[in-house]
Amino acid sequence: MADSSNPCRRIFLALSWSALAAILGFQVEPALSQVLEGGSARTRPEAAQRLGGGPIRPPQFHEMAQGQSPNSLFITCSDSRLIPSLITRSGIGEVFVIRNAGNIVPPYDLRPEGVTATIEYAVAVLEVPKIIVCGHTQCGAMKAALDPTGLDTVPNVANWIKFVEPARLAVDELHPSLGPKERWLELVRQNVRQQLTNLKTHPWVAARTATGRLRLEGWVYWLENRRVVHLSLP
Repeated sequence: MADSSNPCRRIFLALSWSALAAILGFQVEPALSQVLEGGSARTRPEAAQRLGGGPIRPPQFHEMAQGQSPNSLFITCSDSRLIPSLITRSGIGEVFVIRNAGNIVPPYDLRPEGVTATIEYAVAVLEVPKIIVCGHTQCGAMKAALDPTGLDTVPNVANWIKFVEPARLAVDELHPSLGPKERWLELVRQNVRQQLTNLKTHPWVAARTATGRLRLEGWVYWLENRRVVHLSLP
């Protein structure tokens, strides 16, 4: 293990953190700087309370360390332009999150699969009262579903995007005369609805929605103006 008491190493760590902060536009907290300069491995709570210039909502960290009780499961795209906590205006510990390309929910299957396992845990164990599927404008996965050119070089992506096919067919059937941009946006909407339909094939989701203990919602997040639109569902 590297010797943290080495003065050269302490200087390197301090410079590394300062450089990272400069790149990300963060302000390095005095308390955090003191920890680095002192060569200590301890984390000080006051250094973790602020990031950038704004305060993080002050949770009870000791209580939260004992377990979690999120108020919803938020399923959204992996797109780097999306920040779930900002979209939902939630604090630490309030939202359980699944992210993948295209905010896709595969239909229920007993084969090991991460999305299915996470949904099962959220509903059966954490007992979330709400699941939100959130798509977004300018979604690359939806664009690939409309024009799969080049997907032969990324076969796993191509197979994943096949879960969007029912939504794409729905767009063609319901709106055959849409232009390319309008068709792309409509696929974002139809895909959210399709993934909510897939959600209902999961046993715990079906059971909890039947008893009213679980509510499903569909959202579309507009990157252009950071607006959230709630979709009407059948």
